[in-house]
Amino acid sequence: MPSSATNWLIVNSNEQGAHIGDILKAELEPYDAARVCFQGSPILLPPRLAVTLALVFHELATNAAKYGALSVPKGQLLISWKISGDTVNIDWIESGGPPVEAPSRQGFGGKLFQRALNPYHGRVQRKFERNGLKCNITLILPADDALSPLLRDYGSEALTGERHHGNGTKAREGNGGLGNHPGSRARL
Repeated sequence: MPSSATNWLIVNSNEQGAHIGDILKAELEPYDAARVCFQGSPILLPPRLAVTLALVFHELATNAAKYGALSVPKGQLLISWKISGDTVNIDWIESGGPPVEAPSRQGFGGKLFQRALNPYHGRVQRKFERNGLKCNITLILPADDALSPLLRDYGSEALTGERHHGNGTKAREGNGGLGNHPGSRARL
């Protein structure tokens, strides 16, 4: 169940939320780690958004396993994310899977994406290409009470994991729990 793993991440963060990389890692854990690649800096998501994205990622992963890149031995999945201001951009790129076609009608996944991401001004663009699904998700981080204390107490480091030292240097705390340098590729 997607929300149970994310709920565990939130509880272990003292209810502060969960890093996007940790959510993805939890949702894709059942699949072949050698075929899944992550790329992005740590972004701490507030609890409600973390659970919402866990549901979206779970739906994408399930479809990839049934019909897409994760349904065949040679299929690959690259997931990248970045933040600019309060806008989060996520790319889900499948390759090496069977040819995919756009659905003739909006199914459960399309309805889920629309309803779940609407409170975050979310936009989902799916391209059903011959080599695999390409999905881009753009959303706005909420400025509600769940996030405000983090920003008030820690500023932008609450979102990115960066800590500024008194000598003008900065350090990062992990990469969404993936243990690699920001911007580099990590395998699950």
